[in-house]
Amino acid sequence: MKRKRTISRLKRENKRLRKENRKLHDKHWEECRQIAKGTATPKDYVRMCESYVDSCENCPFETTGNCRKAILADPKTANEIISKWCAEHPEHPESVSEQPEKPKKTYKEDFLEKFPNAPLGLTGSPHGCVYHAYGDFGACRENCSDCWNEVMPDDLERGKD
Repeated sequence: MKRKRTISRLKRENKRLRKENRKLHDKHWEECRQIAKGTATPKDYVRMCESYVDSCENCPFETTGNCRKAILADPKTANEIISKWCAEHPEHPESVSEQPEKPKKTYKEDFLEKFPNAPLGLTGSPHGCVYHAYGDFGACRENCSDCWNEVMPDDLERGKD
């Protein structure tokens, strides 16, 4: 009887400790997320540096003499400086040169988008020739699956507007 009470007490204690540990774990990761929100990236540093391309006059690191040395000497302060600069100088979407390129579709993807219930052959491609479906395909390659998996040209590449 005493042994059952001890096991029961240990189970309750274990459950309490797991719950407490989970709370600490969640708190720790929330703190990490908050820190990461304000963390400057190398991209931010480059953007800031490029804005003072002619000279370092008025640069937030101007008083340190050498920003690279300042960053290495005190990364935490450097992070605060760069993060503050980024908050004061938000990045404009039109100035971002890294616009994601629209993925190109294959003939098969385009066809199945338009006809989702079309029957597929053993190769996973629609039955029939791409040329018969699109007309502007070009030379037949004898292997329909190769043709269906070819990337479609853009409208501009085809000469259509």
